[in-house]
Amino acid sequence: MKTLQDLVDRLNRSDQLNDNFSTSGSRDRDYSIDINGEEIILFSLKDRTYSFTSYIAWVNDKDQDLIVKYLANHTPDDWFAEKKYNIVIGQDKDKTNEYYTAYRKSFGNSFATNDATLQDELTRYEYLFTEQEIEELKSTLPTNMAKIVDLGKVEVKDD
Repeated sequence: MKTLQDLVDRLNRSDQLNDNFSTSGSRDRDYSIDINGEEIILFSLKDRTYSFTSYIAWVNDKDQDLIVKYLANHTPDDWFAEKKYNIVIGQDKDKTNEYYTAYRKSFGNSFATNDATLQDELTRYEYLFTEQEIEELKSTLPTNMAKIVDLGKVEVKDD
């Protein structure tokens, strides 16, 4: 169990009373874990804090224990899946298509650029980078190129 969604999925699997645990909100603002439509835990993403509501009493002891253990062992950095980024460093257009020059992951732990990447290709695994992968890429580049990577980093939003 890494993220809040993992916690909710586990609660729904383990709960014997068929309670319906869910989440509401988004990672860009306040977020909550709910039971049967009522908020039981509120997460303030700005302050990186959480608080229980009175509806936590609706949760059985076993599930409360699971929730408390998760919160004790995970930081706010763990609450959501890691963000993904494209690294687009150029763009070109012809009569029919728009092409991007983008970094991609290559075989092993190497990186390469492709100067004919189409928009829909940017969603493929090899074009999606985590923060850690971006730092690994930058460590292989001269300082001026590492700055270009920072300028070309664009977060990929989940739809």
